[in-house]
Amino acid sequence: MGEVCLGIDLGGTKIKGILMKADGLIVYQYSTSTGNNLDNLFEVIEKLIQESKNLSLNICSIGVGCAGLIDHKNGITIESANLPFLKRFPLRDTVYKFAGIPTTIDNDVKMGAIGEMFYGEGKGIEDFVFLTLGTGIGGAIIINGKVYRGISNHSGEIGHLNLQTSGPDCGCGKQGCYETLASGPAIVNYVLYGIQMKRDTMILEKVAGNISKINPSLIAELAEKGDRLCLEALTESARYTGKVLSYLINILNPEKIIIGGGISEVKNILFPIIRETAQLYSLVVPFENCTIIKSGLGTESGVIGAAQMALLKYKGIEI
Repeated sequence: MGEVCLGIDLGGTKIKGILMKADGLIVYQYSTSTGNNLDNLFEVIEKLIQESKNLSLNICSIGVGCAGLIDHKNGITIESANLPFLKRFPLRDTVYKFAGIPTTIDNDVKMGAIGEMFYGEGKGIEDFVFLTLGTGIGGAIIINGKVYRGISNHSGEIGHLNLQTSGPDCGCGKQGCYETLASGPAIVNYVLYGIQMKRDTMILEKVAGNISKINPSLIAELAEKGDRLCLEALTESARYTGKVLSYLINILNPEKIIIGGGISEVKNILFPIIRETAQLYSLVVPFENCTIIKSGLGTESGVIGAAQMALLKYKGIEI
């Protein structure tokens, strides 16, 4: 009987699960909505366990990536803004009791960085930063081939760098965090404000006046067609990101900065502006030695990294 690891990406709106062999081959995947309790997580795990039996495969370990502040050593989700039912919750032990399989948990972005390290743009790179741009903004730092965690595993909270002293309110309780200025919701808010100010835009016609249908993908689509307001919204986001990358380049001197998350898919518009702004504020030599690139695994880096982390734990390898 062959062996696989089970990887889970537990997101605010969607749960992804995969069965992955030691060489990175994904043999099965399943996803569903997150819901407001653990029932859907258990559904995904049960489905993957059943499929492993159908394929005559043994699951040796489970890895779960979850957004928010995670105590990976004790297996506790301290706080997750989009998953309030997981506040100070023993997720690792709960999954273990349900599945009867050794389980490890960690922050979803750190899992994504591990996915990139083994199978994506971080492969063979000792020093890189992984940044995710989506509904929120998160980061993970790899130094000398290891995840830099900090004293409490809360390193990489790049989305909460303060860029405006009296900026928009953030879910963390502060104001003017990078996340409030450059994330998906921030891009949408820029467009909504433009509409309020009677700016010309094609987007109202596109959504038939229903502004609740405005999202970053639609904004990107119209920006590429020349909609000035939509292009400005993306440009604003990209400039904030470029400035933050300059901080990372000057402080950490990484070989690569890998950008993932849903917003990174708008690469044709975002990346030239991100690179140009990062260069403007970075020291010359560190910038010249840093490649800014889109994630090689796209939105799958987190679930692949979770499965890889499960494999590493099974082998007794700390990373």
